[in-house]
Amino acid sequence: MKPLFCPLKKEYFLQFKNNEKTVEYRAYGKQWNEKTCTIGRLMNLSLGYNGERILAVITNFTVININQAPQAAIDIYKHKTNQIACIGVSLDTDKNMS
Repeated sequence: MKPLFCPLKKEYFLQFKNNEKTVEYRAYGKQWNEKTCTIGRLMNLSLGYNGERILAVITNFTVININQAPQAAIDIYKHKTNQIACIGVSLDTDKNMS
């Protein structure tokens, strides 16, 4: 299975790059769900659509009510969904793929 592509704003990309962020929040649905975000699947964290990439591995996946999400996720998705996919990732792909 090819890595899942995850474009990010610069702020969030740098947080992942600096190991300050380990969970990505997306609107739960066709693209971001249990079938696409399987534990162990590789994920390309991308600075925008054409920028620098970081390879990560999905370590966990949960679905929460939008009211339980961080404010930044609420602001982005409040008019689009009531459920948020919480995708835990690790940049240490060697450790998690063994």
